[in-house]
Amino acid sequence: MQKKNIHINCKDCGINKLCLPAMLAEAEVSHLDSIIQRGSPAIDKGTHLFNKGEPFHYVYAIRSGAFKSIVNSYSGEEQITAFHLPGELIGLDAINLDVHNSSAVALMESHICRIPFEMLDELSGEIDGLRTQLNRLLSKEITEDQELLLLLGQKSAKEKMAALLINLSSRYRLRNLPHDIFTLPMSRSEMANYLGLTIETVSRIFKQFKEKDWVEIKGKQIHIKDITAVKRLAGIFCQ
Repeated sequence: MQKKNIHINCKDCGINKLCLPAMLAEAEVSHLDSIIQRGSPAIDKGTHLFNKGEPFHYVYAIRSGAFKSIVNSYSGEEQITAFHLPGELIGLDAINLDVHNSSAVALMESHICRIPFEMLDELSGEIDGLRTQLNRLLSKEITEDQELLLLLGQKSAKEKMAALLINLSSRYRLRNLPHDIFTLPMSRSEMANYLGLTIETVSRIFKQFKEKDWVEIKGKQIHIKDITAVKRLAGIFCQ
């Protein structure tokens, strides 16, 4: 059975305040909306949106679902470098060299907006708010890369897991979604890969968090019952 396309414009999109339309006037949003391509069908779990080394033509905004960014070592081993949620852009890291530096793979059935970068770049020269928002998103990506290096290099296994859970919780809060009870878009093996741990370590940490009554886990659904304790372990200041 052929999947139906979802047609929606920026103005009516529920996550536009997280994406490129943030900070834009209504007329500017309409102008941006005119260059965005939404005709693609749903992207199935496991499907590559783009691959490392491919020419860079588009940035992609996630409307629904989730993606992971991956790179492969010389030995062919996969390393997950980021998880992406609705409202976030994928592909910005390719701007410098005009080729993608990583591959993007759907973690579940997802929908995206395809944005021709050449047209976006030209339009951002005409709309100050769009240029500011694009720079903000680029800066955010650099900051996240720095945070990943800190996460993988200096924290203990428990601290890494706590930091990832709080990061996801904060991103769901931005989307006005429940931030203490949510479904993990990735598997435990994918979490382990991202954090530089083994899947056995991830399972053991979840068990310890559960024993402390910090979290409750049912399948891929997690309930952070003591978010203050998890934040404290992650090294995040709690007011």
